[in-house]
Amino acid sequence: MAYIGVSPSNGVRRVHTYTATASQTTFSGAGAEGTSLSYKDSNFVDVYQNGIKLGDADYTSTSGTSIVLAQGASVNDLVVVVVFDVFSVADTVSKADGGTFDGAVTLAGGVSGNTTFSGDIGVGDDVNLTSDSSQITFGADSEVILAHTADTGLTLQGSGLNTNFSLLAFHTTDGTVPDLRLGKSSSNTVGTFAETANGESLGQIRFTGQDSNDAIRSGGAIAVDQTASSTGSTVPSAMKFSTTGSEAMRILSDGDIAINATTTSTSGFSAAHLRIDTDSSKNSMIVSSQRQNQVAYGVHADGSSGTRYALYILNGAGGEVGKIYYTSSATTYATTSDYRLKENISYDFDATTRLKQLKPCRFNFTTDEDNNVVDGFLAHEVSSIVPEAILGEKDATKEDGSIAPQSIDQAKLVPLLVKTIQELEARITALENAE
Repeated sequence: MAYIGVSPSNGVRRVHTYTATASQTTFSGAGAEGTSLSYKDSNFVDVYQNGIKLGDADYTSTSGTSIVLAQGASVNDLVVVVVFDVFSVADTVSKADGGTFDGAVTLAGGVSGNTTFSGDIGVGDDVNLTSDSSQITFGADSEVILAHTADTGLTLQGSGLNTNFSLLAFHTTDGTVPDLRLGKSSSNTVGTFAETANGESLGQIRFTGQDSNDAIRSGGAIAVDQTASSTGSTVPSAMKFSTTGSEAMRILSDGDIAINATTTSTSGFSAAHLRIDTDSSKNSMIVSSQRQNQVAYGVHADGSSGTRYALYILNGAGGEVGKIYYTSSATTYATTSDYRLKENISYDFDATTRLKQLKPCRFNFTTDEDNNVVDGFLAHEVSSIVPEAILGEKDATKEDGSIAPQSIDQAKLVPLLVKTIQELEARITALENAE
């Protein structure tokens, strides 16, 4: 029975033409038109044999893919099956009970409410999630959630390894690399752009944890701030590294590294200032501080002349135990020797006897390919005489079995040498006076 309605343009009419063989009763598959026979409802199928429309008793149409004649056709009979699909009950979804679409569906007006998709989803235009509580879940047990909230923005939430986020560049040999960008424009209009200004934050990556009050707290962050007006091709900026909620280190626009400082320039630091450069002509590393004329702890004066302090060495309590400083022509490595830091001071000891126990020798290092002979000591032979000059234990090894070498600070032998000279000078003077 053909469909007759007020909107025939909404219907689908498919014609399947078959040339019968002798006594053929079943007609299915592709007809002369090349389209396989299928229908949803037998009430919307018309069958013609040699141009004569057959009645319902003349054929059976129940399988959805074939027509079976009640009486076999003659050879070369022309059997035409006309299928009308205007409105299929199987492709309707109840608003109250829900349902399933058998084929592809185009939703021009959008989707609202909880919607479950299986199989591939093709997106032709923009996808908008308009509710503050909108979310998309992934995985068989919905273990990963992509959600947007008014307070935190777009979040990807999961548990364990399900929180991994990967950017992979496969199937390419042209140098393409994964590229994650955090971009900023000063325009308030979506789709338009405006120059960013000095002092603006260009983006940050935050690492958060949850405190004992179930509040989300910042544990650390990496942020980039613009530090000057942009040029035609660059945006001057500094990169900040924060831990425990406060800034710990900053890389300035010229490459300087500021530790425990919040300045954006290379001068006027309130704490340490470390710069590491590579001199292309000498292939060397330079560490400097731009400090000079220390008056007291925490008080420095910047400049390019006089004494400049490159490095302070502190003990576990924060007290100074040494420093490296330099002028325009020399570098000094100093260890702390202030009398206010010493006690049990004695000038009466026998240096000569101890000095005579030292065994100066000549040798070359096994790693020296040129076997250059030098003067020095064997560390273990000095350790019992001037133990403060030696670091490490004799024959010690590392976990991998390699040598853990002993070290010697030969400067620690100087007091013994000076005291011995004084003792010798006293004996010489005594002999001279006895003559």
